[in-house]
Amino acid sequence: MIMSTSPTSPRWRARIGLASLLFTIVVTASSAQGETLNLTGTYGDKGTIFSTASGPTTGDISLHGLLDFEFRPDVNPRLHPNSDEVKLSHEGRAIVVKIYDANGETTKEDWWHYEERMTPEGRCAMVGFPDPENANAKLFFILQPISDGRLLQVKVTRIVPSNLGPNVSEVGTYFFPRDP
Repeated sequence: MIMSTSPTSPRWRARIGLASLLFTIVVTASSAQGETLNLTGTYGDKGTIFSTASGPTTGDISLHGLLDFEFRPDVNPRLHPNSDEVKLSHEGRAIVVKIYDANGETTKEDWWHYEERMTPEGRCAMVGFPDPENANAKLFFILQPISDGRLLQVKVTRIVPSNLGPNVSEVGTYFFPRDP
């Protein structure tokens, strides 16, 4: 029997749902209990690579580039050379992402609504996106303030459904400084 791997098949949806649930459980277990999500702040667009599956772990990485799904360290910083900072703010049941250039002009704005794309988990936010490289996969960005809020940790994970169950792989972990 040939199993359907179409993104519209019920089996595919069930597997990606199961993978998302398992991923949420892992994130919840690893986040601090009883703490609330607060990502509000202005972060530098240039960050540091902690680990990556797609190249060297040295050099700069652009948060704007990551949000445009460019994870290769040799390409990412060159995509948005004029990006200067990224502001995150809470607006009702959403996180607003605004990216500014060196002149203070907004170059990109996005809203991550709770339950639609973003799930708060303790001190973390898990944001899911369709993977532009694989129609059957999803990318999850886990954003968490660390070092007393002085850094934003961004961990990116890819979940690909398969006939044997979900394949979860780390894309990379990155750190971005928060402006005082």
